[in-house]
Amino acid sequence: MKPVSRDEVAEAAGVSSATVSRVYNNPSSVSRNKRTAVLKAAEKLGYVPNKSASALRRNGTGIITLVEMKKKHRTYYWGDLPIFKWFYTDVLHAVKHVIDNSMYQLNIASASNSRELEALKGHTDGIICYDADEISEVEMIAASGIPYVIGHHTKAFEGFSRSSTDNFEGGRLQAILLKDAGCSKPAYITAHLDMVQPHLDRLEGFLSVYPEQNVRIVGDGIGRTAGYRAARKIISSADGIAAVNDITAAGAGYALSEAGIRVQHDIPLVGYDNMPLSIALPFKLMSIDLQPAEIYKQAAVSLLLRLSGDTGVTESVILPGIVKS
Repeated sequence: MKPVSRDEVAEAAGVSSATVSRVYNNPSSVSRNKRTAVLKAAEKLGYVPNKSASALRRNGTGIITLVEMKKKHRTYYWGDLPIFKWFYTDVLHAVKHVIDNSMYQLNIASASNSRELEALKGHTDGIICYDADEISEVEMIAASGIPYVIGHHTKAFEGFSRSSTDNFEGGRLQAILLKDAGCSKPAYITAHLDMVQPHLDRLEGFLSVYPEQNVRIVGDGIGRTAGYRAARKIISSADGIAAVNDITAAGAGYALSEAGIRVQHDIPLVGYDNMPLSIALPFKLMSIDLQPAEIYKQAAVSLLLRLSGDTGVTESVILPGIVKS
């Protein structure tokens, strides 16, 4: 049976053959209506784009690589905690969706130094770097000579191609949630402020709403046990609690419940990250959603734009959102 051609898809969708090509090579350059028409026509006709042939026409590999930046030198790194593996899964699904609808194929790799990063040259046309959060990492990525976009704690790295979250805004939203609940003397549970910039940014965002003298900052670690210990210290003095992440907030929630305090009703509690915990917790947890899928979806789209000839630096910020239940 003769394969369906690009021209046949174009005719069925009512667009030009060039538009069909752009849908798969540079989808963001095509309007949503035309992109939807092309994809529906392609599905109906059984059209499968020849990604290998497209790579040959571009003199490239036809591959985009999602590179996980390893943190072997860190004494503490959130991504090493098993409970956070869902975050990478969300990112992977988002990137795969964008790349699957392009003329590229997706590869997965990891790198912790320039040698491992430069080993990718000649094997990929571009890289999306997962969690490049130190300037030394960012400079190493830029120096590799491979077209790149970095994510996601990258708001401070101006002049580099990046897709970022805004941790200051997320901390501010945490404070707004407690403010709206009527809290006047909240506590903030956090740790590692001297080594984890996102933690400091979230706290500073929180303190942009509440005067620092009204906030009790407490904590000697991250996680359920640390959150439990911290909450035990401030149960009698705080009328609301925010924590630097959800798993720490969950520990605080258990301490409140153990003391006979109804979480959210008696003392509002808000975490951060929108982790998939609600099914397992005996109380509701308000949270802040980084929207990792949106951040890395934009990173993938931005990289496709660079590979299609847009050589300028691409910088985007995906604002976090509130999750109340």
